[in-house]
Amino acid sequence: MTPRPIDADNHYYESLDAFTRHLPKEFKRRGVRPVQTGKRVETAFDPVLDPIDRVFLPRADIATENLVAGLVERGWEVDDVTAYRTVRAAPPPAPIREAIKGGGFDAVVFTSSSTVRNLVGIAGKPHVSTVIACIGPATAKAAEEHGLRVDVLAPSPSVAELAGALAEYGAALRRAAVQAGEPVLRPSQKRTAPRRKAK
Repeated sequence: MTPRPIDADNHYYESLDAFTRHLPKEFKRRGVRPVQTGKRVETAFDPVLDPIDRVFLPRADIATENLVAGLVERGWEVDDVTAYRTVRAAPPPAPIREAIKGGGFDAVVFTSSSTVRNLVGIAGKPHVSTVIACIGPATAKAAEEHGLRVDVLAPSPSVAELAGALAEYGAALRRAAVQAGEPVLRPSQKRTAPRRKAK
């Protein structure tokens, strides 16, 4: 944990002892200790008293290393265990596959990189007229690697943000059509172009 400075010039703690007397008991219990550096009194976790030391991290077999690296950077020991494996589902019924490839859906919403890989693997690429919405940058990267144009990217990786971004995109399409004096059509009504092809 990065020490948080408390400037003695702006507070009534003239010394380390004075600051320690006013340090909340909860801080002391959790291992926060004061350190005086010049005129500044700083707080930091004591490595001996830090209440977190060893973390058990059950995760998917295809998870990235970002979380593990972040925990290790904090000085914690991480037991990283595969709790489940991502397995590709059986292909959807033929009419659904044809709707995906033929532009029968207005949008496809991807919530992970694996959903991109698996959908393309079991059903093919969505039609070029279909709006592609992704929950985050890693998912968008996977979509682009599979030759898909990403139209919507959630501002932060949450389902609510993704739904909101997709709704805003749809509203923007409607506004653009109205301003151009064109009929307002759903993406599935515009499917005249061929299927998306990989770059």
